[in-house]
Amino acid sequence: MDRNLPEIEKKKGFSIDNYGTLLISLVLLVFMGRVMWASGSTGNRISAAKIEKRGKAYIEQNYPGLYERVHTQNSGTAYQQQDGTWSLHYFEREEPNNMFSPTTDLSFTLIIDENLNIISDGYQEYYQKGGSVYSKYSNLFYRDIYKYLGGTDQTELLIEGDYKDRLDRHDFERTGFYKEVFDENGTYTGDYLDPDKEYDAKELYAKYGYIQLKFFMESGGYEDYTQVVNSVHTLLTDAGMPYNKMRIYMWFRDSDVIFCDGSFAMADFDNGVEYAIKNHTDVLTQADYDTMLANGQQPPNIEVGSFMDVITEGSKQIAAQNK
Repeated sequence: MDRNLPEIEKKKGFSIDNYGTLLISLVLLVFMGRVMWASGSTGNRISAAKIEKRGKAYIEQNYPGLYERVHTQNSGTAYQQQDGTWSLHYFEREEPNNMFSPTTDLSFTLIIDENLNIISDGYQEYYQKGGSVYSKYSNLFYRDIYKYLGGTDQTELLIEGDYKDRLDRHDFERTGFYKEVFDENGTYTGDYLDPDKEYDAKELYAKYGYIQLKFFMESGGYEDYTQVVNSVHTLLTDAGMPYNKMRIYMWFRDSDVIFCDGSFAMADFDNGVEYAIKNHTDVLTQADYDTMLANGQQPPNIEVGSFMDVITEGSKQIAAQNK
């Protein structure tokens, strides 16, 4: 906030009556705004209280005893203006919700339309099919991977090597279980996971766990990439940490190699790290990149957005330096 704003000059004759009128006007505006929201002038034609009452009645009728477990201070109601529906979120929580503390198995959402029809029952379509179990262990998988590779500090990276000081950034953003088991409506479509069963976490990690690590270097190349892959593999192996698939993506700004992109299953390392990298990594050089662009081709495995921007900018800088 700018604290050096000029003071507004007070107009002569602006009495206490003017201030009173202004205050009353502001109160009326706030009141009218609330009335407009409640009456549906913003597109919502029904109150949150009615929606919550409908959700409660539905749960009590179809799942006796459930409402008392899931209707907590953490539950929430949200209006979706784009399609005029309401979302009612119910869950039990044993611990605070953060990256190191997963939700309990029992969580789901009801979707209700403006006519008070239940159009999506998350308890039936999500929880009873195992969606909450899947989400819980996905969260646990992320927590464990982060613990073994990132420690407890988001700026820390536990992998070691002579390349470490040149690693500019990394992220664990897409580490977790595969996301394809949820459709566009959030319905769980994956394998059935019994919500009443105690699962071995590592069994599920090996079946569904997905790790994606992205690194950036101002300068470096293929040899640095191989050291990073070897270090990550060693840390996970020593920790006895299983996974289903791991992608390690590394790109460079000032290098003849633009990026290395490897996708590995655990079994790919049975014949050694060097063999795995050689047979499961795509390497794009500056020469390959320029040739593909000149031919109107899309280089392989380059993601859109910020990564493409970094690579394109790096390509421009290298080309300018070589003139």
